[in-house]
Amino acid sequence: MENLRKTGDELIDAKASLEMANSSKIEELADIKNACALTNVLYRLIEHCDKEAGLDTFPKFKELVNSTYFAQDRRTVPQTLNEYNCNRVLECWRNTNWGVTLLGMSVLCGHMDFVEFLLEKKVDPSTGFKMTNAAGMTVCDRQPIYAAAANGNLELVKLLLKHNAEVVAIDQPTIANTPLCAAAANGFDDICQLLIDAGADVNMKGLSNITPLYWAAQDGATRLCDYLCKNGAKIDDPVHQGRTPLGAAAFNGHVDCIKILWSHEADPNHRDDFGYSPLMLAAQAGSLETVMFLVERCKLGNTLEDTCTNDQTASDRAAWGAHKDVFDYLNNRQLKSKRLTIKMSGF
Repeated sequence: MENLRKTGDELIDAKASLEMANSSKIEELADIKNACALTNVLYRLIEHCDKEAGLDTFPKFKELVNSTYFAQDRRTVPQTLNEYNCNRVLECWRNTNWGVTLLGMSVLCGHMDFVEFLLEKKVDPSTGFKMTNAAGMTVCDRQPIYAAAANGNLELVKLLLKHNAEVVAIDQPTIANTPLCAAAANGFDDICQLLIDAGADVNMKGLSNITPLYWAAQDGATRLCDYLCKNGAKIDDPVHQGRTPLGAAAFNGHVDCIKILWSHEADPNHRDDFGYSPLMLAAQAGSLETVMFLVERCKLGNTLEDTCTNDQTASDRAAWGAHKDVFDYLNNRQLKSKRLTIKMSGF
């Protein structure tokens, strides 16, 4: 058994040539009755397929599956190919590991032909990745469409949705994240629209209890912010650290996103868990254009002397970040900063 696995590993190596992938030695694996050894080879065929480099392993992958999994002494293709392979562990965050199915690996590698072939074999389009902790306990599952959405692969997302990939019921979304959050966090507008049209919950929170709208606002995705707002996103839903999407946009100096959110009646006076208003966050970030919009268009001139939980004003936050232009603007608006008499280093 050990020699068999070693043979499979040697045959399909990252540096293997197309001739080696098609060599007669690999034909012997078609008669192997140990699924572990065969599956290991199938994973390597997916991982090391590189058509641009002249290594097209897909024909061999098809041949092995068709000639092996339909034999009388084997289980059906869906039963076997849907299983998570423990030998192909993906390192991930928070001291966890990911087991992966053949479909999950194919999607992760962006191989459309492998994905189409597996879906034709009726594998489960929603079974792709499994997160386990150090004790080997399953924490949550993640769908193949998540990887396609996170990587911005529009055609793979379309294909998976065509085969009824799950985007509505998400297992442990605040741990596993959601396909919609993954697409929003990376600014993939078209994929977000596809997922929402397919029934994805526009307000379902993903990692760190963050919504798609918050991700879009934080990253300055103006068009996506507008689309999400028009499709039912909660404008003032406080999420990460009690901060709203408007606060996230302000903290990152995305004035165009703030304009969009304000046009959808976002609250410019909301305070996060630290008592920071969007104006204070924008001042701390040093975005003069954002600060001016909040003061002049959102009519926040009467809040210039408001303080957060550590008794600092917007001008104090600008001084803390050494943003002289913002500090000067706020004080020219007749703000009495607690630090006016302090000589600020770096100015």
